[in-house]
Amino acid sequence: MSRKASTGLTEPVWLIDEDGIMSEAGKFWYYNKAGDTEKYGPYTDDELIRLIRQGILTENDYIWMMDLEDWLRLGNSIYSSYIIAE
Repeated sequence: MSRKASTGLTEPVWLIDEDGIMSEAGKFWYYNKAGDTEKYGPYTDDELIRLIRQGILTENDYIWMMDLEDWLRLGNSIYSSYIIAE
């Protein structure tokens, strides 16, 4: 039997977002590349930070979670401190 280390649950908990997309609980963030119409995700905080540190996301890209009314520019977010200086 497998267990989720962070919650101790044997079965994952699922959420459904406003688009009807089912995702595992704990994965909150989506991103959108500047100039692109595609939405990517969901990602946990740690996964989002990893994408930023790898240079996949830049300050001009956007992030969003269900609690936000609109997309937030990454460079204007608390995650901007993880952006790699060029």
